Amino acid sequence: MRFGVWHYLSGYVIIDIKGKNIERFLNRVVQCGVRISIAAKRGAVVSLSRFRFRKALLYGWIVVLALIIAASRYVWIVDVSGCDKVNADKLIASLKDMGVGIGTHKRAVATYALGQRLMATDERIAWAGVSISGVVLKIEISEAGETKPDTS
Repeated sequence: MRFGVWHYLSGYVIIDIKGKNIERFLNRVVQCGVRISIAAKRGAVVSLSRFRFRKALLYGWIVVLALIIAASRYVWIVDVSGCDKVNADKLIASLKDMGVGIGTHKRAVATYALGQRLMATDERIAWAGVSISGVVLKIEISEAGETKPDTS
């Protein structure tokens, strides 16, 4: 038995009835006042209803989720690769001078322009590629005399 996302979010119950003339049976059940027991309750509503008396726990999870979403909008790791002659710490210091580093909002980072500006900081850099993946700012450096890495 498959249910969609909407069924999970709104919640549902499972009642197992087998046999012939089920419609007739249900009509008689309604007239006779028979009790029906529920085999299982499923869904997000049912799961969250268990927390109705634990409001502090529920609010705590909401705050944690909001903080995770807010933190994912910033750069938290700067990963520099391809540096043999050029000092990676100097590149990171150059990034800080440009206003980019740990804690910078991802929308404030213009990756193409940042690569061009990094190439201008040191003549040993033949090519610099900057990309953002999640919370990681990836900087790939190709030094003079090396081949340019494939960016596709």
